Parts: sequence; C-alpha cells; structure tokens
Amino acid sequence: MAVPEQCLLPVPQDIPTHLAPLLLDTIGTAAHGIRLAKKIASEGKALVLGAGPIGLGGILVLQDSGFSDICVFDPNPLRLEFAESLGAHALVADKKPALYDLVLECSGRDSGRQMALEMVKPNGAVVQLGEADSWKIEETKAIRRKDFYYIRSFYFPINEYEDNIQILRRNKSKFETLVDAQVSLDQLSELFVEFAAGSRIKPQLNFQE
Repeated sequence: MAVPEQCLLPVPQDIPTHLAPLLLDTIGTAAHGIRLAKKIASEGKALVLGAGPIGLGGILVLQDSGFSDICVFDPNPLRLEFAESLGAHALVADKKPALYDLVLECSGRDSGRQMALEMVKPNGAVVQLGEADSWKIEETKAIRRKDFYYIRSFYFPINEYEDNIQILRRNKSKFETLVDAQVSLDQLSELFVEFAAGSRIKPQLNFQE
C-alpha cells in the first residue's frame, strides 16, 4: 500500500508490533494533554474520568510524570477494576467528593465534563481529551465560584513522538496488559461488538500469521 512518507512514523526494533499502536492515542493523546496541564498543575491529586484506552493510558502517563495519588471513575466495573490493577483508586460515589489539582476528562460524555468542572480544585486544571460532536454543561455553584484552567487537547505533535517512545519503554510491562485480544480480519465484527459492550480493554486487529 502506498502511503505518503510524512504519514509514517518509525518504530524502534525493541518495541513489539502489538505495542506500537499504543504510541498513538493511548500514550500520545494522553501524554500531550498532561504535558499541557503540567504547566499549571505539576503535582498533587489527579482524577481520570473514563477508563477506556485513553483514560488508562492517562493513568500510566500520570504515574510516569510523578503523580502518585490518582483516582479514576468509570461506570463499567471491568474497566474500573482494570484501572485499579494499574495503581489508581476507584472513586467512591457516595463519599463526600474530593477536589483535584488535575482532572483528565476522557469519557467524551456531558456527565463526565460536568463532573470534571465541578471536581477540579481552585486554580487547578481540567484537560478535555474525550471527543463529541456537541456537548452541554450546567454552570453550577461548584463551577462558578472558583478560578480554574480548562484545556482542550487533541492528539499530539510529531515532535513528542520520541518522548512517547520513552514512556512506553519505561512502563512496558504495564502497557502490555492493556492489549487483551488480537484477532484476524474475519473476527473483527465480533470484536467490535465486544469492545462497544465494554468487555474489552484495548483489542487489536492482527494481520500476522
């Protein structure tokens, strides 16, 4: 297949083929947003909303960036349990809500964005990574009566690619656990159904024999 050269990124020999895709959305998208946020909130408590591939990548990048106190929220019990296995703490909904220095919104849902703006500390940072065609929030007192920074981040620039490779190298064993299925082309439809149902973490299409 002919591909424009500027669309190609070299993969070092020590990076396995099945981990190379993680350098894009899972690591790249999360890491770029976190790099922007660290200009404002370089330490403290972090909250990740949404434990899909980007949210889980965000947890690992936050740990690599020096954040040790990381909470996570996801309504899917499988993904929430998996996030805990990476070292994050599940957010307990019935406890008095804490406020966080840095909030990563990775769900792409209005409820996640609402929660992010309400749970960021004064002078903290919210990073919106989740996408949606349109969105709407309600400005509550919890949002209105504080100053905070709102960052919209999309994907990553090529000049961060080498740094993303280093993140993968330092945390290779944890990123390995994200890839929970590899299937051939004839199994792709079934895999899409499983992923959409929330029963897979980071499945892949595998062309290798």
